[in-house]
Amino acid sequence: MMLCGFDWPAGKSKQVAYIDERDHIREMFVKEGELWQEHDLTARTNAPRASDKSPLAGYSWTAGGTKQIVYMDRNRHIQELYTGTHVGWECTDLTALTNAPLVDGTALSGFEWTAGNTKQVVYVDHNYHIQEMHVGPGGYWQIADLTELTSAPLAEGTHIVGYDWPGGRTKQVAYIDNRGHIIELYVGIGGQWSFVDITNLTGAPLADRGNLGPSLTAFYWEAGNSKQIIYQDRDGHIIEMYVTVGGQWRLADLTMIAQAPLANSIGGIAGYDWPAGRSKQVVYVDSNYYIQELYVRENDYWHCADLMAATCAPRVQKGPIAAFAWSIANSKQVVYTGPRDSIQELYVEVGGQWQVADLTLLTSSLMLV
Repeated sequence: MMLCGFDWPAGKSKQVAYIDERDHIREMFVKEGELWQEHDLTARTNAPRASDKSPLAGYSWTAGGTKQIVYMDRNRHIQELYTGTHVGWECTDLTALTNAPLVDGTALSGFEWTAGNTKQVVYVDHNYHIQEMHVGPGGYWQIADLTELTSAPLAEGTHIVGYDWPGGRTKQVAYIDNRGHIIELYVGIGGQWSFVDITNLTGAPLADRGNLGPSLTAFYWEAGNSKQIIYQDRDGHIIEMYVTVGGQWRLADLTMIAQAPLANSIGGIAGYDWPAGRSKQVVYVDSNYYIQELYVRENDYWHCADLMAATCAPRVQKGPIAAFAWSIANSKQVVYTGPRDSIQELYVEVGGQWQVADLTLLTSSLMLV
């Protein structure tokens, strides 16, 4: 089951979106101290149904005060569902609006850029080019072919991530090319898009291009003032590439460092910053279909935690998994598909113990349209 999870600071909520058996987009959401609720966003907005191969991405936009979920419909158009704190859900066909090339494959990512006050959606088109749709407050959506602008290598088509780096005041898109190299496209305020082949730069092992879940994740770590790209290599190891402002890219084999179990090929990986815990972490699925968390705090060593052993949670049934921090509650959480297509959440607060919740069960009597 395709799913995603994210924090919405403006709404003081956390949410999990997924595509159901009718190809509808559904959102589960909760505010601190309240009960989980669920909406059928496709029915609520009369939006086109998702493709049965659609990726899914959700994120908040600080400058616009909105949260949004993007997906691919059956015509390979990118649809955006969005809402603000005092307005209802709406749907926009971004492909039709920008006359953009059609989506090819399952590579799709959405994120905000704080330095530019913009939100953007990036994807791979039928020519294996990276396309970026972007808009600022009160502006119009625009489209840019980042591959053409930078002469970067062609994308592989299934693994892409876009992210903000406030420390460097840049936005960037990382992807796996058709050789298994990690490529990053990046730009600053008023600058020109550039690219770097980080695999060549660091001598890193090749990425696993055959993973059924996302093999690539990237994010900003506030406590370390660094950006990092983390991926799964062909031996099932979790590899981290990271850099600080003005520094050089460095490489770490997190599986070796933390003596962690090997990753399997279904769940993919998810990495994120947890400001409340001053840590960065990456989660993945091992060969027993357990979720493993690799985590580190500033000036400390990488550790590995078996989240299933800690919570007695059910095993992962299918990928992908998602993970994120929730600012209002100072918690971090991991969401995944469990038995009978149930949505399971693992969560912990600073100084607390990991817990598990069956979100499908919690929302089953509270379904809203």
